[in-house]
Parts: sequence; structure tokens; C-alpha cells
Amino acid sequence: NLFSNSLELDKYAPNLVIDNDHLVESQLRHLIELGHKKIGYMHLKRPNEAIRDLQMRLKLFLELTQKYGIVAEPEWIQFGGYDSDTTTKAMGRILDGGKRPTALICNDHHLPGVYNSLYSRSLTPGKDFSVVGTDNMSISQILSPQATTVDTSAEWAARKALTMLEKSMKDLDYNETINIECELIIRESTGKNPLKGEVK
Repeated sequence: NLFSNSLELDKYAPNLVIDNDHLVESQLRHLIELGHKKIGYMHLKRPNEAIRDLQMRLKLFLELTQKYGIVAEPEWIQFGGYDSDTTTKAMGRILDGGKRPTALICNDHHLPGVYNSLYSRSLTPGKDFSVVGTDNMSISQILSPQATTVDTSAEWAARKALTMLEKSMKDLDYNETINIECELIIRESTGKNPLKGEVK
């Protein structure tokens, strides 16, 4: 699971590359096109944890907010965790500080906690606050409203990886590189910035 141009690929082995650069940028650009300039980010990187993929996504988000002139206050960037309690507390910190974003990028399994936090504050996803998920998990379509998210073709990638493994076991010189493209799936959890044009 690699970021394009951030690590030299093994030219002697097959490579399956997920373009996470495009993933993060598609999420951010979608929100920008809807008029959002105050965007939060809920991530999965625990303190002192060295998971390269998670570190690079967060780093890229921060770089892109600077590139596009987007406000990303430190309290809007929170570890969302892997359980609803952690997600709810993180969302509370994002929403209840002195300033509040108008949109959030998160992982799909954060969505229930994010939605609950919004509803408990009389905010409706897609109307009062925009939410973009990641991975196009089934939960993104079960929730109401259905969530805008990014499809990373996980099932296709797993099947392709197994096929590549089988080929490499039969042919030691097999070294194909396959790129996995990410697709933004726009649903009802994102909408125009309701505060656009207002002085806040």
C-alpha cells in the first residue's frame, strides 16, 4: 500500500500500488468545490505509531490544505480510533472548540460516531455539515443520509494480489506493477457550505 513517488518500487518483484495521493486529494477537492474552506480530518494514526500509510495520508492532507489555502485548525485534526466511544469523543473536540469546521474527512468506520455527534448537536450531514469517508464500506450506504466516500477497490485489489502472488511463485522473474485507482463516490453526506458568504 504505497504513495506514488514516495518510495522506490522493487523492480525485481510485482507491485500493487494504491494511489493514496489521488485518494486524499479527491476528498479535499470535492469539499473545496462545494465551498468548504474549514475542513477537519479524523485519522487512525495512534501517537508514536509508525504505520507509514497512515502517516503519509495525514501528512498529505496537511500539505494540501496549505496548497489550497484551506483552514485546518489543530483541534480539527483528531485520532478517531477504532471504536465508537473514541470517535464520538474526537468529534466532540472537533465540534465544540472555539471554532468549528464545516466539513470532515474520516474513515468509513468512523461514520456512525460522526453522524451521531452531528445529530446530537442538531446538525444534519450533507445539509449543515459535510462528511467524506474512505473505503466505500457497506456502512456508508446503510447510514442516512448515505455517505460520500472513496472506493479503493479493496476486493479487486485482494483478488489481484493473490493472482500476482500465484504468478510470482511460478515465475521468479515476474515483476508487473499494477496501479489501483481510487474513485470518489458522491452521495448525500456532502453539500454546499451553508456558511459560504457569511463572515465567521
